Amino acid sequence: MIVKQLFFDNIGQNKLRNGIHKIAKAVGSTLGPRGNTVLLESEQHVGGITITKDGITVAKSINLYDPVENLAVRLVREASTGHLLLLEMVRQLALYLLRLLLMLLTSTLRRRTTRLR
Repeated sequence: MIVKQLFFDNIGQNKLRNGIHKIAKAVGSTLGPRGNTVLLESEQHVGGITITKDGITVAKSINLYDPVENLAVRLVREASTGHLLLLEMVRQLALYLLRLLLMLLTSTLRRRTTRLR
């Protein structure tokens, strides 16, 4: 039997947000003419390093220990496979939708708690 971890409310939301922010920072640092060079531990080489400015390569190499944060990273990566510009657009859209969802949930919870009093 597989054991599952369940996270509710702010804890789960914060973990998803943290995963999206981590991939956003890593990929965003490579964008533009002043994009940073990233050093990655290479899986193809034993003890080797890959040096890149490619956001897609950086996104593919990100795996996080926290399973919920890693889920957010995989969702963003899957939604934007193949195109760096699309990756950036999906990243921005994911952050926007997450903010919008959190605002909606917060306002709904406030209305419900005022009705219960």
